Amino acid sequence: MAEELSINHLPESARWLGQRPFTGLCRRLVERISPRYFRGLRALIPQLIRGPGGFVLLWRQAPRYRVLWDNYLYDMKRYVRLSTFSHQLKRKQQLLSRITADSHVLEKGLSFENPKVDFGQAVALRLLGRLENYRQRKFEVHDIQFQSALQALKEYRDFRGREPFSCRSHNEQLVTLLPLLRDSEEPAIREIKRDQYLKSAMGDFSELNRGRCSIRSFAKKSVPIETIQKAIEMAIRSPSVCNRQNSRVHILTSEKSKQAALACHVGSRGFGLFADKILVVCSDLGGFNHIGERNQAYIDGGLFSMTLMYGLQYQGLGCCPLNWSAPKERDLALREAISLPDEHSVIMLLAVGYLPDSLKTPRAARLTPEQITRIV
Repeated sequence: MAEELSINHLPESARWLGQRPFTGLCRRLVERISPRYFRGLRALIPQLIRGPGGFVLLWRQAPRYRVLWDNYLYDMKRYVRLSTFSHQLKRKQQLLSRITADSHVLEKGLSFENPKVDFGQAVALRLLGRLENYRQRKFEVHDIQFQSALQALKEYRDFRGREPFSCRSHNEQLVTLLPLLRDSEEPAIREIKRDQYLKSAMGDFSELNRGRCSIRSFAKKSVPIETIQKAIEMAIRSPSVCNRQNSRVHILTSEKSKQAALACHVGSRGFGLFADKILVVCSDLGGFNHIGERNQAYIDGGLFSMTLMYGLQYQGLGCCPLNWSAPKERDLALREAISLPDEHSVIMLLAVGYLPDSLKTPRAARLTPEQITRIV
């Protein structure tokens, strides 16, 4: 387990950082800073008491760490202010993002081969409230994401029965919302055939792109490492900053390593363990340098991961990207579980395997180009 940076680690001459009157926040920030970025600063502070040479070294290096600190604070402030981190759903996009996240949970559960009868009740109730909030605020009810979420809630009702909620008022609320659903809205769950999936994978890029979807049902068939390496060879062609190629892939093959990794991931329950292989895509932090590259590991790693998913599809495999961006505790747990090098930052996990003859998958409605494009 990586050590924590705390006030007690600092020499007496530097502990004032966490002991000023405003230090409630200061102390928490110092104690939570990742040692990966500030271990160098900790090493420099003792130089203050080692003579003029040490002071000069600290004087030269300190501005770099201050700029790094300022930029991470800038990132944090923007994230807190503009995301839904503070649970404020003021803007339409903020509310739609939470509606889509909740509907995805229902769609994913309904696509499983044998979903539990009582799955998703809390999520469905929360989704109902958010859809009603959206309607009352007079946002556009014909929006693709609103319609897709309402369709998912309707199919959840059909799965559960005519009275999906225990409270009568909630069932009545759903009845008032369903007339807003367009008759032309496609089902939230679709069935795909393996032959159809493989045909699209071997067509032109447009067919491969349209045929790509997250696969959560896998055949009991071993995937050769050589097949995965072919997909990785395609992913290596992905662009990276200055062609540094810092992406790394850890292939988990044993049941022990797969279970250990998936135990650290909360979104793969119900299907992850059926995958034949688990890939852990990382970026090597040793390949990045200045403040302008503080997020480059995730940019390069994301480009690599997308190309890798297309490569796996082209090789006739199905995969499901498992979002990481995990809290510190789960990140450390994964590192210990599969012995990840400290310099490898996890981008995502990929559940990989061959497809069964047929399977169900969420439709995952997409926005139109006009909705996401601004011409300046």
